[in-house]
Amino acid sequence: MEVDGGVGMHNCAQLVAAGALVLVAGNAVFKTGDPTETIASMKRLMG
Repeated sequence: MEVDGGVGMHNCAQLVAAGALVLVAGNAVFKTGDPTETIASMKRLMG
């Protein structure tokens, strides 16, 4: 399952726990000061 839209730090772990295999987090990543760190943080949250 893929989730495209509304994905962010607040819900990425829950989406993966619910079965998502692909997360599309455009604004949540690219509207931050450090996209690389945002991606790393999201990966840590997802385990």
